[in-house]
Amino acid sequence: GEANNLPNAINIINDKKPDVVFMDIEMPNYSGLQIDDFFKTPRPFEIVFITAHSDYSINALRIKAFDYLLKPLEIGALKECYNRLIAQKHNSQTSVIIKDESKKNKLCINSKNGVIYIALVEVIYIQASSMYSIIVTKDEEHIVSKPLKEFEYLEDMFFFRVHRSYIVNCNFVKRISNQNGSEIQLTSGKHIALARNKVEEFKLHMQYRISAGIS
Repeated sequence: GEANNLPNAINIINDKKPDVVFMDIEMPNYSGLQIDDFFKTPRPFEIVFITAHSDYSINALRIKAFDYLLKPLEIGALKECYNRLIAQKHNSQTSVIIKDESKKNKLCINSKNGVIYIALVEVIYIQASSMYSIIVTKDEEHIVSKPLKEFEYLEDMFFFRVHRSYIVNCNFVKRISNQNGSEIQLTSGKHIALARNKVEEFKLHMQYRISAGIS
């Protein structure tokens, strides 16, 4: 579908129900950034902005656009965006946890260089970064195009969401500190904020793990 303004685009979107919409920002009467005003519920599709204006990128992040491509459009950037869209759709239809022959749980990450498999026991923490997440291990970091909530299922294992911006591997927790508010120190030396409404729950969770001998 193709439209020359936002209201016409909404009619096509409602009819075609696309997985992704490529959209300009400056259009007649309405800005592309106003698209959420036309939906009563969270939109069921991704948005990729293609624009000549670089100064709207922060606004695009705020409405959780999948990508922000600048004109003149580079084919390489478009291909990379397309590949990430395909990878995300694939991951949303299948579990992101796989098991290898040794029965160790792993994360499956799609990158522009191929597919990367990371053992969950090696993940120290996962950090939110706008519409992306950063998976941190002892030796490396991986940026994936998924919000942090996509990893909340890990709480069924040995992870805990301690803050809106962090999910930690409980096996790497060294101490819970009351300094600077509430925070967690990991065995790597990293200090991570612990949300006030999570303090008691997290302490009980860690105590249970210790008393039950869970690792």
